[in-house]
Amino acid sequence: MSDYTHFHYLASTLKFKQLELVCEIYKYHSLLKASEHMNMTQSAATKTLRKLEDILQVTLFQRTSTGMIPTEIGLEFIEHAHIILTQLRQSSDQITSFKQGTIGNVNAGVLIDAATYLLPEIICRINARCPSLHIKVIDGLNQNLIKMLKTGELDIILGRLPIKSMDAEIEQHCLYNDTIKVVCARTNPLHHSDTIKDLQDLIDWNWIFPPKGTSLRQELEQSFYNVGLDIPARITESVSAITNIHLLQKSHYVGVLPSIFVDSSLAKGWLSTLAVRLNATLTEHGYQIKKSKSIRPSLKIFIEVLGEVANEIKCDKIYR
Repeated sequence: MSDYTHFHYLASTLKFKQLELVCEIYKYHSLLKASEHMNMTQSAATKTLRKLEDILQVTLFQRTSTGMIPTEIGLEFIEHAHIILTQLRQSSDQITSFKQGTIGNVNAGVLIDAATYLLPEIICRINARCPSLHIKVIDGLNQNLIKMLKTGELDIILGRLPIKSMDAEIEQHCLYNDTIKVVCARTNPLHHSDTIKDLQDLIDWNWIFPPKGTSLRQELEQSFYNVGLDIPARITESVSAITNIHLLQKSHYVGVLPSIFVDSSLAKGWLSTLAVRLNATLTEHGYQIKKSKSIRPSLKIFIEVLGEVANEIKCDKIYR
């Protein structure tokens, strides 16, 4: 069978329900749990999987003591199935939006630095101008968000840009440069101290650190190493902006936050900047999107407002 013939054979025989089933089995590592989630009997799910494997003429899963594990070819097929289903959901959402006379939706991934100031400002402006544009926010680590961007689960990622990669699927757009500052709450005893001069003075305090593997974590660790110190013993790792802000406000924690947030009017009422020098350099901040010939109207509006806010950030930095 030629590649062309095989493609049309699959196009005429595959069903979306089969694709959904393999994605659910991969998610739960269990045929039973997948069938329950899809409101199918286990027997029906078993038949559906067998039919799909017969069509493809490959084994997609191996049954093990720890559950159903995808084979190498199974993992490849699941990845494509996930992309197809995501694109189908997006198409369905766009059609629904068109029928209802709304603009559409944007699924935005956000890194912690953008979650504290940039994204909230964008959402407020969009809600004022285009209240029918629905925004869904997902925070996390860049490497996890990139996977979601590639599969179509996300439309855009906001925040600190990673070191430029050779990934042909992703576009990076730098909008402004920023650095980080060491902070605590004004209720923290450190706020009233005039003896805090360097990191040595903070080594025994509770710190909020970015997770391992992030560029911000590496930058922060290097600041300690450069002055002959190990990283603090008492650290809490968090990628959540809300958690970090709550810890700073409610407990005697020390942390690092982007300058644009620290210097904003939102933070001046409760945050205190500590006079501690870090090995911090200006880093690029902006957005990442998947390369495409066209951008949906809803995402275009989002990017336009993003650019507007970023320009104001740059001007504020120039004249501050």
